[in-house]
Amino acid sequence: MKRLVNFRLSLLCALGVVGGILSFYCLLFGNVWVFAVTLTLLVVATVVFALLKRKIFAVFLVLALFLLVGFSDFAVVYANRDGNGFCCKEVTLTGRVTDIGRNGTVQNTVYLEKCVVDGVTLDGRIKMYVYDGTVFDTGDTVTLHGTLRNVYAVQSRVDTFAVRNNVRYEMSNVSLLQHQSGALTLGEKVRRFVYETTSKYMPENGDIAYALLTGDRNAVDSLKEDAFISAGIIHLLAVSGLHVGFVIAIFGFFLKKLRLPTFAELLILLVPLGFYAYVCNFTPSVLRAVIMAVCVYAVRIVYGRYDLLSSLCWAATIILVAQPLFLFDVGFQLSVTSVFGIATVHKRLSRVISKIPNKFAVKALSSLALSFSCIVATFFLNAYYFSSVAVAGLVVNVVAIPLTLVAFVLCFAGLVPFLSQYVLAVGDRVLQAVSWVAQGASKLDASLNINTVAVAIPVFMLVLFAVGGFVRLGKGKKIFYPVCGVILALCVAVTYIPQRSDNAVSAFFGYDDTVVVATSPNETVIVADFDDEYCMAQATDFLSQKRVDNLVLAITNCKDAQLNVVRQLCDAFDVARVYLLDSSGNTNVQNFLAERGIDTIRTLPNRRVGGNITIQPVYDGGLCAVVVKVGNITVANVVCDGVKAQNFAGLRSDIDYYLLREGESVYCDKNLPNLSVYQQNSPLNFGANKYGNFTIKEKDGNILLNFR
Repeated sequence: MKRLVNFRLSLLCALGVVGGILSFYCLLFGNVWVFAVTLTLLVVATVVFALLKRKIFAVFLVLALFLLVGFSDFAVVYANRDGNGFCCKEVTLTGRVTDIGRNGTVQNTVYLEKCVVDGVTLDGRIKMYVYDGTVFDTGDTVTLHGTLRNVYAVQSRVDTFAVRNNVRYEMSNVSLLQHQSGALTLGEKVRRFVYETTSKYMPENGDIAYALLTGDRNAVDSLKEDAFISAGIIHLLAVSGLHVGFVIAIFGFFLKKLRLPTFAELLILLVPLGFYAYVCNFTPSVLRAVIMAVCVYAVRIVYGRYDLLSSLCWAATIILVAQPLFLFDVGFQLSVTSVFGIATVHKRLSRVISKIPNKFAVKALSSLALSFSCIVATFFLNAYYFSSVAVAGLVVNVVAIPLTLVAFVLCFAGLVPFLSQYVLAVGDRVLQAVSWVAQGASKLDASLNINTVAVAIPVFMLVLFAVGGFVRLGKGKKIFYPVCGVILALCVAVTYIPQRSDNAVSAFFGYDDTVVVATSPNETVIVADFDDEYCMAQATDFLSQKRVDNLVLAITNCKDAQLNVVRQLCDAFDVARVYLLDSSGNTNVQNFLAERGIDTIRTLPNRRVGGNITIQPVYDGGLCAVVVKVGNITVANVVCDGVKAQNFAGLRSDIDYYLLREGESVYCDKNLPNLSVYQQNSPLNFGANKYGNFTIKEKDGNILLNFR
């Protein structure tokens, strides 16, 4: 009897590690049952099949072992990175300016490394913003004074940019004390040389060439980047398997002439591959491609043949064990699923295409099939993250990939000094053709707008696994494919069914704001300073899953409200009216609201306003707090600090929860919870202990607090 599934050890290891990482992530936010149930089922299955003397018990044993590997690995990484408590203090430090973002036009964001505070070297990098016009060059050594805060990578969403660039802290209220120039590292010298050379000899598309060679898109013109995204070819500017394949092809061409043994060829190739990964800052996609390339040679040495799926799984396992947070990186996910599509869909299509007698037709259709396989494999992933799929990419990639291959080779060769002026000029014209294709495709707006839930992604991967022939369905395919099709259709349909809100108050904490979202079946109110874009983005994502009929904004600090934050919210939803709760003004925001025809109402101190949801600005010489009431839930968003915040609890006896700014507390005889940025009231809820995002709901006459 044939086995149902063509198991691979590499696949089991990868699935186990992914399951362990996801289990710990769920545990961080209080979902202990996910890990407990998953591990219990694997252990029970292993024991049962072992007692029955079935060989399949080894499958469950491997899954359970690597589940523990992924779980414990994530736990260690989290403890070392995000588990050291909340840091917010005034410091004086000395650090070195890196080249992150320096090779481009954005200069107000600076990243520091090798930072020393009181004789102690900090782990990771520091991100800071500069608005006074001070120019920082790569390699400069600076001494600064300001407020240092932790950057927590694991929040409601993992901050993968901070993970990729090892950003551990943010610094605000910065004062420059000392500034002196310094030397560049080898990687920075190479990236600077590439940037300056391409900019000099490629006046039209030097920014694209720099991104093509290094994967750094910071210098790319925003209009060009939008065109590449709309055309579905933005992956060409993210260093991955395609680019690593170019490097292998270039060096492999010369190595083949030497007729070296496979092992010797691998050792030599590791030098340019390792250096190229170093220049590209070891991004997840380039690491995946390099490790897969090594696996290709390793498999050829041991077995004499190559298995794409096994190489992909080993690469994913190695990368995730080294850095489990890469699992949440969209670039890594798209890179892996694209190759998975080549291993499954393209494998099936290649069998059909190879039977065509015309060689030109075979090559053309193979290129089209490769593009089609990647688009199909990443379809639901793109739908989940971006709510759209670039259908134009199916055709555009057929033209863009060969042109990009030529351009990459020209740009690579053009870095040789005496060839630069001539070769890069040709490369500029080739990239101009790619840019024209991208701009033409973007104007067609050939994209499919679709939303989906996360459940669709593993179901679709299982379908592709079956399509690739790794599952022997036999007669079962008559049931398997229709059932999976129905599940996927339901996953899409559910996202288009607006959910009516319950009576609830949700809070989203940021460094600069506390966003309170009060919801009822017929009304939604947002209370905030509107000066923290990231924090408001979390609230917007939360509301995008709800049916928002009547949205009201209540601005607690009009003077500091950011126009872009207010505009993004007004673009996303229909805002009925805006309350200004304090006495300050903001001409830009108020003019914008007037242009949109949105009523702006200045509230009176201590006067309750609203309908199903009421808002009361409480004054004590100035705005002290905002009391929000929806149903039987009453929450106070305390916006003041010091003595006023501490004494506020004595003024009210109907408050269920106090939402506080960082480091503050209130004193109350009722001993009610004080919810702030750093929480300690839920011992198993590690994520909430750091970030405090939660929802208060009514249920069966009780008021429940649920962390996210």
